[in-house]
Amino acid sequence: MKYILLLIILLPFSSYAQRTKSQELNYYGTSIYLKDAKLFFRKMYKSKLNEDQLGKELNRFLSSVKNFKIIDTLSDGRLTGELSDHYVKVKEGAKLEGITSTLKAPMHAYVSVEVKNKSYMVIVSGISFKIRDQYAPVEIPMAIYKRNEIRDIPTVKETALYLDSDLMSIFDINSTESSK
Repeated sequence: MKYILLLIILLPFSSYAQRTKSQELNYYGTSIYLKDAKLFFRKMYKSKLNEDQLGKELNRFLSSVKNFKIIDTLSDGRLTGELSDHYVKVKEGAKLEGITSTLKAPMHAYVSVEVKNKSYMVIVSGISFKIRDQYAPVEIPMAIYKRNEIRDIPTVKETALYLDSDLMSIFDINSTESSK
């Protein structure tokens, strides 16, 4: 009986030891991930358009997204861009305290879009918020660097949910909310 109890006590430590820094962690079931202590948004969107039509439509659509600038369009169905001075949409009247208060500040991020078949993948990385005239990476309040862990705090979850919801709507080609 005491061996079973010892096994139950040590089991969480063995699973913790097996996690590596390069493992990808998901933030609370959102499209927000953490890998190598870097936070990013990754979402696959479906479309009824073929690859060529979808590429052209994405170019048109993304050029109309507020605060988004296309940096480069590549011939292999990829494009890169930048989201600057973007304010994350939050519920009206929401109390933004602690970590969620960073959502009041303008956001900057790098965006990569890749078109394949009848879908496109959006990856938003380098997410940072302007705090006291400097951009600070969002990983600082939301992750524990040395262990590549997501902080288990209610305000971190709330921040991830707001960020996820906002980025999902911005880059959805079927969304009308993201245009200027």
